[in-house]
Amino acid sequence: MSKTTWKSAEKNRTYFSCGTHKRYGTGHCSPHTIYFEVLEEIILKDINSIISTVSNLKELAEENVNDSIRKTTSIESRINILNNEITRLKKNKLSSYQDYKDELLSKEDYITYSKNCEKQIVERNKMIASLICDFVLSKKDFNDKYKNQKNMEVLENPWITNLIRTGKIDKLDRDVIDDMIDTIYVYDDKTIKIVYNFSDELKMLNVQD
Repeated sequence: MSKTTWKSAEKNRTYFSCGTHKRYGTGHCSPHTIYFEVLEEIILKDINSIISTVSNLKELAEENVNDSIRKTTSIESRINILNNEITRLKKNKLSSYQDYKDELLSKEDYITYSKNCEKQIVERNKMIASLICDFVLSKKDFNDKYKNQKNMEVLENPWITNLIRTGKIDKLDRDVIDDMIDTIYVYDDKTIKIVYNFSDELKMLNVQD
């Protein structure tokens, strides 16, 4: 594209037209002219839409992983609590036996208390076994999510990280164009195709065709 500035008494307007048409004439290509402000609006809208979409994808990906971590941590915590309760019940059972030996507790009361402790210990061991199964499944779910979530690796790509950090762009300047845009195609029907420096990453995220 060839840049041209048209000056008038009221204001200056910049537009782009096909360089091939300008150099070789209509026989080689049409001018497909587009004004800078129109092109700028289209590019800004597209870039900001991409930034918003990618930011949302990153938040969702991180939330999925964090959910799995929270679930795994919760299971571990419950297992630890149950293990502590088992330790306490075993100590109480042992203490009750000592009370029985010291004749502070009748044999009948000791047997009843001892059986009750054993029952609670068995129940808690069953709960731990069930939680261990949940823990294994939760860990597998976490690993599967992380491994199969190709988005995570792409979202950690420097291009994408920088894009998210940039946030909304209000003005199209030279730095933005150089950093983000590889090529802009303007067709006869005024449709535009923007090829970004990170277009491959966007395709992997299904953000851009």
